[in-house]
Amino acid sequence: SAKALCDRIAVLKSLGLYAYDLGAQSTAPNRVRIIDAAEECSRFFTILQEALKLEPHLWKGIKFLSIDTFRPATFIQVFKWLRSNGYQGTIAFNDVSGCFREGVVDTIKELGESFPYILCHNRVPNRAETPFHMQYQTRAKGENVLEEVLTFFAEGTAFLRDTFAPSQVILDPCFGFAKSYEENWLLLENPQRFTHSSLLLGISRKSFLRQKVKEMVPGVSEEESMRLSENSHAELIKKWSESVHGLLWVRLHDPHLALRAL
Repeated sequence: SAKALCDRIAVLKSLGLYAYDLGAQSTAPNRVRIIDAAEECSRFFTILQEALKLEPHLWKGIKFLSIDTFRPATFIQVFKWLRSNGYQGTIAFNDVSGCFREGVVDTIKELGESFPYILCHNRVPNRAETPFHMQYQTRAKGENVLEEVLTFFAEGTAFLRDTFAPSQVILDPCFGFAKSYEENWLLLENPQRFTHSSLLLGISRKSFLRQKVKEMVPGVSEEESMRLSENSHAELIKKWSESVHGLLWVRLHDPHLALRAL
């Protein structure tokens, strides 16, 4: 709801955190109802308009808004709406599709303004398949997901080099997207292999964290496994912050978690 959005942003501001990630189309496994671009934009505009009515100074103190979508057209429409409704901070394209060759360069041409781009590793063959990413997790036997992700980032940054400054590209291994339980943990256990200037860690409330808790604590309830997985999450934030030499962004549901970990 708009009130929940205002309340969450107020908490972020009180903690000195200034970046917020907004999405209108779920890509969570087994909970996907596909909506078209028109409905996705309508969801964005409706809740943001209501939020601005509740809190006219909503944008004050917010320096960075990330728009989570796999559709460049949605990002363009939301970007324009935010600018026309008073938001002058940074607006990033959190492109969960991983399809950096489709439409990203044209998006800058359409907007006439540059923006940070979050390059997410995904295995879907095209943007339309993004909500069904877990159907693409099976890989050939012996293939190493770590090397695959590093190669993907190398190819992506090379492709985007002429359009985006290096500081504008944020790399996200995209834990939980088209990856098996074992692959997620292989990536998580090797933060030192990611030597890029800007990385994003987004593992809050991921099912593979809860699965690990359930393996360690047989019979644990779903509610308790969620709570314990967030403690594990805090430890992983700490581990990555100590191992990554560049800028580390952390996407999470509980903002107090970052402060406890860092």
